[in-house]
Amino acid sequence: MRGLGIGRALLTQLEEHARSLGYRRVRLTTGDQQPEALGLFESSGYGEIPPFTDGPFTRHWMEKRLT
Repeated sequence: MRGLGIGRALLTQLEEHARSLGYRRVRLTTGDQQPEALGLFESSGYGEIPPFTDGPFTRHWMEKRLT
C-alpha cells in the first residue's frame, strides 16, 4: 500500500481531529527502523524535539505546531 498517500491522509486526519479538540500541537515518535515514517513526518512539517517518552525503540521525537 506504500506510495498511495494513505499515511499522509491519516496524518492529515489526525491533525484535523487534534485541531477540532483545541490542541495546538501534535507530537509523534518513531524509531530508526521506520525511515519512511520519519520522512513522512519531516515532509509534513514535523521537527525533532527533545525526548518526551522513554520507549525502548524510539529514536526520534517529533512535533508540529498546529495553526
